[in-house]
This record gives sequence, C-alpha cells and structure tokens, in this order.
Amino acid sequence: MFPELRVGISLIALLYSTYTDFKSRMIPDWLTHGIAVVGLLIAFFQSYEAKSIDPMLLVGATTLATFIVAYGFWKLGAWAGGDVKLFTALATLNPLNYFVLGNLFNLSFAWNGAELLHASSLPFFMLNLFMLSVIMLMPYTALLALQALGKKHLRGEFVILSKNALLRIVQHTGVIVLLSFVLQQLQLSLWLLLPVLIVSAFLPQTIRWLFAGVAIAGLVAQLIPIADSISLFAVLLLVEMLLAWYGFARKHVLTYKEKISNLKEGDIPGELFVRENGKVVKGVAPSLKTIINSAKAGDVMGILHAHKQKGEVIANPASAAGLLPEQIHALNAAVKRGDIPNEIMLKASSPFAPAVLMAYVLLQLLGDGPLAWWFG
Repeated sequence: MFPELRVGISLIALLYSTYTDFKSRMIPDWLTHGIAVVGLLIAFFQSYEAKSIDPMLLVGATTLATFIVAYGFWKLGAWAGGDVKLFTALATLNPLNYFVLGNLFNLSFAWNGAELLHASSLPFFMLNLFMLSVIMLMPYTALLALQALGKKHLRGEFVILSKNALLRIVQHTGVIVLLSFVLQQLQLSLWLLLPVLIVSAFLPQTIRWLFAGVAIAGLVAQLIPIADSISLFAVLLLVEMLLAWYGFARKHVLTYKEKISNLKEGDIPGELFVRENGKVVKGVAPSLKTIINSAKAGDVMGILHAHKQKGEVIANPASAAGLLPEQIHALNAAVKRGDIPNEIMLKASSPFAPAVLMAYVLLQLLGDGPLAWWFG
C-alpha cells in the first residue's frame, strides 16, 4: 500500500509541476511543501505500523542528503530554488526506488542469468533520479534547435554544425574501432582503450583521420567486424548530435535580447557583467573551449584563469537562480551612468520538471540500473 501511495502521489505532483514549469517556469511552493508533508506523514505511519523508527530515519537521512546536494548546486548557481525544493520534497516520498511500475507491468530482462530490471534495497533512488533528470533534459533542449530552422539565416550554421558533428563521429568511431581491434589482437585488456582515447583527443586532425582511414579499410576488407562498428557509430552519432544541437539551441533558441530597464527578479542573464574600478563592464564568461585549448597547450595558468573573474560579478550567466534585485539596480545604475547600453541578452530557462518526470517514470519501470547490479 505505502509504495503505491508514494509513487502515485509523486507522479501526480510531477505531472502538475511539469504543467506549471511549462506554463510559467515556476513550481509552486504549496506543491513542494505539500509533497514533503505527505512524505513525512507516510513515514510516520510506516514507523507506527512497524513499531520501528527505521522508516522515519530512512526518510530523514535521504531527505537531508538530497537537500545538502541540491543546496550545493543552488549555491553554485546551477539550480534554481524551485529545483532544490522539488528534489528535497521528492526525497521524503521516495527514499527508495519502489519499482512500482516495473512490478505492475511485470517487466523482466535477464543477462547471463542475472535479472537487470530491479530496484536496490539501498537508498540510491534520488542519486539516480538526479543523474537521469540531467540526461533527459539534454534531448529535450536539443530538439528545440529544430525551431531555429524557421529562421533562414540560421539554417546554414545548423547544417555546418551538424556536418562537423558527423565528421567528428567518423573520426571517433574509426579511432575506437581500430584501437579495439589492435588490443584484441594483442590480447590486451580493453580497459586500456580509455587512456589511449583520452590521449588521442589531443592528436592532430590528420592523425585522427589516418586512424579512421585505416579502420574503414579494415572494415571494407572484412578484417574488422562491421556489426559492432555500426552500432558504435549509431550511438556516438546520437550523442554527438544531441550535444551539438543542445549548444545550438542554447545559443539561438534559448537566448533573447531585453532592455535592462525592463529586467525582473529571476531573469537569467546570458552575458557576464562585472564591476571594475567603479565601472560596470561586459566580461568574458569562461568557456569549455578555452579550457580545452589551454589544456592542449599545456597552459595550466590559462586553465586556472579561465575560472577567475576580475572585479565584482554583477550578472552571471552561470547562475540558474537569475538576477537579484540589487543586481538589477546595479545594472540600471550603470546604464544611467553610460557604462553600458540599455540592452542585455537573457536566457530562457529550460523547464526541468518534465525531465524529472521522464526520469522518474523510467526508474520506476527499469529499476536502479548499475547501482542495483553492483550493490544489490
């Protein structure tokens, strides 16, 4: 009774939070507070029925751990306050994965005599939910890139982006297939493939294309199994395209211009503004590309400086919580002084609740995955 009740309430709450997140990018406090209260009440009744404090302790420990992690992401600017509340509330209802949907549909998948679709008896559910929610957010955001095809001036960039992603996948697949074949022939562990792949990422394009060419020749000559190569190519292609389209969507679909005088609390800046020597100026946000280029050049100081900003940060695009009233005031004051124009790029946040809902359903259908296989 209690597992079904927990999952049923969670699904209803996630469906409603998905609706409100799509509609207003907000998750109402009464919903998250209500989930938490219900979760604690169920834990209390479970403890009363079992004449044991263990259910209360499990819920308390899981909720506290989830809150600490979620709060940390909020402090880092990666999460908004609503995300913290939603995950913390869900932890009170879901200290474990109760695998209700999997049991309901009698799902089963065995491999080498071991059942893979099952939940762990350990409290891994919220960790899995977090990781899978982040993963589920990416394809949704990536598909938003297709909206940009309606803008004629962006079609060329989209095609070039997709073509370059395809070429990278041909390279990566060729390198992996060739190195795997060599390791197998030498009867060496395939685990050696990982460090070699990391090193190969820093090789010149010509060398990587050489690897890919040799791999293709091996496939044509039927020296290398083609079925596994095609499967690998398909998986890498999907991942690479999603990553490429995700970045494209964030740049062209999820950003827009707004007057600084019209800013509201919670608006997420798409640009970095800092105060240097009493003047507000536009800064340069650290990028992954800068860090990678510094790593390739062996520039350790460049990597360290990529994260360091000069002056006081007024508007930070890395903050999911958005602008605070005092930051908006500082930007408006800078406009009046003539430091900056009355214009700023804002980011439209992707609704996170739908990703959490999809992740929740998948975990209830499939169980806790590798954590359940390894730890039981």
